[in-house]
Amino acid sequence: MRGVRVATMLMSIDEQIYSLATAITEARWHFQIWEALQEAKANETSVKLMNLYKEFFVPTMSAHFESASISCCQLFETRSDTVNFPSLIRGLKKVEGRDIMKEQPLVDIQKRVKLIWVKISQIRNQSVGHVSSKKPQTEIFAQAGLSPQDVWAFIDLSIKLHQGITYPRNQSIEGFNVNGKPATTRLIESLKKS
Repeated sequence: MRGVRVATMLMSIDEQIYSLATAITEARWHFQIWEALQEAKANETSVKLMNLYKEFFVPTMSAHFESASISCCQLFETRSDTVNFPSLIRGLKKVEGRDIMKEQPLVDIQKRVKLIWVKISQIRNQSVGHVSSKKPQTEIFAQAGLSPQDVWAFIDLSIKLHQGITYPRNQSIEGFNVNGKPATTRLIESLKKS
């Protein structure tokens, strides 16, 4: 209808906080499962089993890595029209007058996490979300220099930042303690026995 303005509903600060907690939890969960599958590849019996069901394991490993990468990347992306930590921080200042940039522990966390986020976003932007036609995948991963330890540090720092933001609000989001690795390992062990 011409001339009629449609009101858009912006997410509240609490909804953004919850959404970021969900993204962190999903990133952690997917990365735990990917890591368990990677570790299984070090065992000859597991490799034989995974090859027997490669139509399941190959895309599963890829899907969990890609999902972890996307969830991690969205946490600090720079778009102002999406839910991410920079948007939340701007919203807290605008809506509640809280300036996270004056809270040195949280500023320090942001600086550390940003260094890893750059690596993650390289992978996401050139290999996961888009596939570069200018560089081979191995070169993209080598240039990014992203290690599993980096991803774990990124997730841990994201949790600390989230908790630093939510603690004064008396909001605790449970769920950061989920662990997909044991279930994945049990699945592989059960398949070995059958």
